Amino acid sequence: MRDFVWMVVNDGGDPGPVEEIVATVSGELEVNLRHHPVSLGMEAASNAGIAACQSKYLVIHDDDDSWQPTFLERTAGFLDSPAGERFGGVVTQSVLVKEKIHNGVCEFVSKHDFNRWMQVVYLVDMAKSNSFPPISFLFRRSVYDEVGGFNENLPVLGDWDFNLRFLLEHDIHVIEELLANYHHRVEQTSTYGNSVLQGDRSHKSYDAMVRNRLLREDLRQNKTGLGVLVNLVKEYEGFDSIASWQNFKRVLSRTRFGWVARYL
Repeated sequence: MRDFVWMVVNDGGDPGPVEEIVATVSGELEVNLRHHPVSLGMEAASNAGIAACQSKYLVIHDDDDSWQPTFLERTAGFLDSPAGERFGGVVTQSVLVKEKIHNGVCEFVSKHDFNRWMQVVYLVDMAKSNSFPPISFLFRRSVYDEVGGFNENLPVLGDWDFNLRFLLEHDIHVIEELLANYHHRVEQTSTYGNSVLQGDRSHKSYDAMVRNRLLREDLRQNKTGLGVLVNLVKEYEGFDSIASWQNFKRVLSRTRFGWVARYL
């Protein structure tokens, strides 16, 4: 598939190597390059790139991730089809690829299925944790505009926050094929490192911030909404047995949050 725009956002990095890479394909693909002299962060960089192009569909391609050759053909083809009309986006299953940088060279370590189990995308599951990486998710620009884009105040977990807001309004279809590769750089503390592996403590902090913010919004509006859901499912991690979890659901079912218990 060649009907796409490659919007490259260099977020505070050295322009030279980026321009060299872009030059190798500029005669074959439609490429737009944007340099940020100072890093604005992952979510701001994504928003800036999206604002600088006009494509119907969008996908965030981190520079260390990759696709199988048919990814765009299969995902865009689905959204273009009659079956895809009722979905706001489409996600494929992913392979987790572990690598390390040795003497400036990226070396393969291992790979295995990341989410081969994923057949459907439930909002209640997304409320627990993110279930797919950005590289595997193609979505409609119209929905991106509807939900307000990526939250630039989140240096991590911006994709999870976006997916929650996305699923609050639209469904996501799953193509049960391993068409996306989610690359992790192991034992890295440099700029090569994957944000998930380098920022575990930061992820926990911002996980709490996202859940707290959503719950405050519900409490201020006196409603049972997304904030209640993401915090109730978080409690699942605190139960040490199926019996205690089932008891929690029975108690919950007797409250005004009983509708949530049916989905847990």
